[in-house]
Amino acid sequence: MNPTPHITPEARATLTHCIDLKEVVQSAFTLPAMPASTVRLAALIASHNYNLEDVVEIVSFDPVLTLRIIRAANSAATGGATPATSVKEAAMRIGSAQLLSLAAATHARGIMKSELPEFGLAGGELWQHGITTALVAELLPNYCTTPIPAETFTAALLHDIGKLNLARFLNAETLAWLDRARAEGNASALEAEREILNVHHGELGGMIAQHWKLPDSIVQAIIHHHTPEEGGTTACHTVYLANLAAKSVQAILAASSLPLDPAPSTLAHLGTTTDQLQELCNLTSEKYTDLSARYK
Repeated sequence: MNPTPHITPEARATLTHCIDLKEVVQSAFTLPAMPASTVRLAALIASHNYNLEDVVEIVSFDPVLTLRIIRAANSAATGGATPATSVKEAAMRIGSAQLLSLAAATHARGIMKSELPEFGLAGGELWQHGITTALVAELLPNYCTTPIPAETFTAALLHDIGKLNLARFLNAETLAWLDRARAEGNASALEAEREILNVHHGELGGMIAQHWKLPDSIVQAIIHHHTPEEGGTTACHTVYLANLAAKSVQAILAASSLPLDPAPSTLAHLGTTTDQLQELCNLTSEKYTDLSARYK
């Protein structure tokens, strides 16, 4: 990779004036707090030391979450011969990992449907990509040998949440510098953000997850969803791979195609192959309509 274009001291001073890094960081803490029930549920599931009754007790005290979980359990993707009518029945049907992801979705859905023209995203596209990434992560255990922590699906859903805050600080000048870094310096979008802004959307997303009091395993997976080797955890590798696969799935749904070229270290860490990953993408695209209905 070629280095990103040199930024002169004068240009850097202008960018520093345009972008107050302290203000950017502080913006991550301005989003509405995550509901206490979801925070408790996330901590419980990330502890990997719980039983079904513990999950049911937390959900049962939140009527909004209870309604969503029961409705999701009766969706086309997971519904059984008889409708689930209790939190316990619903939790047994969809599983604790999906339950936590749905709980987080209940809070994040509204803000993640925002239009982000700075990232080339129309209204709802950020949300759709988050859902697709979560669905890929949900199906991935069938295609890899490494056990995936239950809280990883939630990290996959929220991995691009930092774009919401970063977009607020991207004016015409900074966008031009980011484009130049990508075009002339052959930098990835993340590398361009690091070079030009001194912060990237993964880091801001991690700060938002911290603000929401989500477990560190989720925070780290969000921060490192483009750099799994830096994070080093199975959750980081999973969210990185799910993000790439989700883009391929979305291409398939649009009657197009997108080559998959994940890092070999991630494939080795998770115990999967590119062929298996392509199978996963095909399956996710086939099941997308039914699976995504749970998040509506």
